[in-house]
Amino acid sequence: MDENPYAAPAVELVDGAAAHSLEGWNASQLHVLGWLSLVSTFGTLVFLVMSLVGAALRMPDLETYGEWIGIAMVLLGNYLLIRFKGFAEARFEARGLGIPVWTIVAVSLAMEAVVFGSGLEALDWRSITYLVLTGILGLLTLWFGIRLLKVQNVSPPFKVLAWLEIAVGPLLASVVLMMFAVIPALAAGVAMALVFFRGAAELEGLGEPR
Repeated sequence: MDENPYAAPAVELVDGAAAHSLEGWNASQLHVLGWLSLVSTFGTLVFLVMSLVGAALRMPDLETYGEWIGIAMVLLGNYLLIRFKGFAEARFEARGLGIPVWTIVAVSLAMEAVVFGSGLEALDWRSITYLVLTGILGLLTLWFGIRLLKVQNVSPPFKVLAWLEIAVGPLLASVVLMMFAVIPALAAGVAMALVFFRGAAELEGLGEPR
């Protein structure tokens, strides 16, 4: 059968290297991680609202519920960060994410341990420790964002996530501007979800090899 010299060449939607690199991942798994990222973003927003309203209206029960939601969101966020690291290494051959990711996890857990059950009501050792850890977390987040930005051949949501992490880092590191980090941090959660959803779509386009 003669080939049509004017026909467009047939190409795969995702190259073979990408297919090989995503072995061990499946579309359903990535869809779940994407939705969990959105849950984490929404839950963090709920935590912030409950904490602010509870403090303003002097409703300790509401503050307590908000505190538990906050702890749950920190744990979920750390889990998603670890899973994202694994996906970025597999799909985009990202390197150098291990140290910033694991130190971010450790520092965020330490921050929760410092304020658990007591909050920050006075300038005592708890408050000072929390603020110092916040500054460290900001520097680590900036480092993480820079590492993401250096990864080559990434999807648009991945690049957006990198810039959002870079925006969050200095705001947290400054401590005095840490409240302004909320918006880019929430946006970063959405961007992470889109990275997972994009990966799921790629696997579905490949017929999800197992």
